[in-house]
Amino acid sequence: MKLTLYTCLMFIATLASCNDADYKPLENTAFINESRTTQSSKVVITEKGATAEITPTLSAPITEDCTLKLVIDTTLLSKYNEQQGTSYVALPEKAFSMAKEVTIKAGNYSADPVRISINPLSEDMVGESYALPIRLVSTNPNVPAMTQTGTFVITTEAVLSSSLPQFTGAPMLRSSDA
Repeated sequence: MKLTLYTCLMFIATLASCNDADYKPLENTAFINESRTTQSSKVVITEKGATAEITPTLSAPITEDCTLKLVIDTTLLSKYNEQQGTSYVALPEKAFSMAKEVTIKAGNYSADPVRISINPLSEDMVGESYALPIRLVSTNPNVPAMTQTGTFVITTEAVLSSSLPQFTGAPMLRSSDA
């Protein structure tokens, strides 16, 4: 009898505690498609530079054009460094180029991938670990950018090249003096 009474009281308490919950279905939101599976990717910068791409996306097609801004967010990079135990520095603005905003056309749910071109590193930049912390910002109040998947970090790795002599030949080479 006590168990039945206890079970009934717990059931009533559970129902009563859920009455004031304010759950709303998610509306259309903006996010960076690549961030669905990972929070970052790495590109290798050679003497020719490097390229990367990100794809601004909506969770559903939209009835009007939606403009999204791509912002470099150093606070995002600080959080990333803390979580990953790294010490990346934001890539200077002069060292890369990308569109500052993109428009997703009415009826679509995705924009074309945004190409990010990273210039070759100058001599004074070599040796530092750089990253591009990108945050998506929506200009449409009806389509907010997601907190987690609206961000993406592109880390870089520089590959140095130098011209060194390379010796090729057979073993036991001798000079003509011998």
